[in-house]
Amino acid sequence: MKKHLSITAILVFFLFSLSAPVLSADEKLLVELKVFKLAETHKAGKKSKKEVLVSAEMAKPGDVLEYQASYNNISNQALRGIKATLPIPLGIIYQPGSTSHTETLKASTDGNHFAKPPLKRIVTLANGKQQVQTIPYSEYRFLRWSVGTLQVGESFTAHARAQVVPGFKNKQQTATLE
Repeated sequence: MKKHLSITAILVFFLFSLSAPVLSADEKLLVELKVFKLAETHKAGKKSKKEVLVSAEMAKPGDVLEYQASYNNISNQALRGIKATLPIPLGIIYQPGSTSHTETLKASTDGNHFAKPPLKRIVTLANGKQQVQTIPYSEYRFLRWSVGTLQVGESFTAHARAQVVPGFKNKQQTATLE
């Protein structure tokens, strides 16, 4: 009997896989990616809400996630030209205006071509004319920050929020277990 893992299960696996620190190939830059779910707390007798970050292990469609990427220079020399890249998986929509360090933020739909958001593309209309269109945030697959130089022991942390797409179903994102 085959069991199908839902997109939520796939996302949970992806979220947990991001929480472990990773060393760069030359073991000079320690990279740690974390994912949290945004929740609200309510104080008794008060109408105000407070945002808190909680474990994302049970993220489901409609939830807003906060990705946090930390880059730490653990070498004995300054590291130059650091670019912090955060992947955005299918089924997740980047939330504009939710990022830190917006002055150096760039986005991409393919991981190769980055530009300042909002991203634009030229499309050819049925009448043959070309038109510039804004690319929907649902098509953003990567965010990148230009960090520049990290001195010895220095770190850089960036964050961005994204929403798990309600009702997202994609055969590429579904795994089958036997």
